[in-house]
Amino acid sequence: MIVALCLGWAVLELATGAVFWAILFGTLGLWCLYEFFLSPQARALGHDQEDDQ
Repeated sequence: MIVALCLGWAVLELATGAVFWAILFGTLGLWCLYEFFLSPQARALGHDQEDDQ
């Protein structure tokens, strides 16, 4: 949810013309996306859960 919130807020800020805040929240959203879903550690955690079932 934090990923969608940050990226959504970045789009809102971009639509209102606040480029600095759009870049800030967009970067935060992309960083969270990577850390929560795409990083090797996150993928390793997901594979461990699949193996347990």
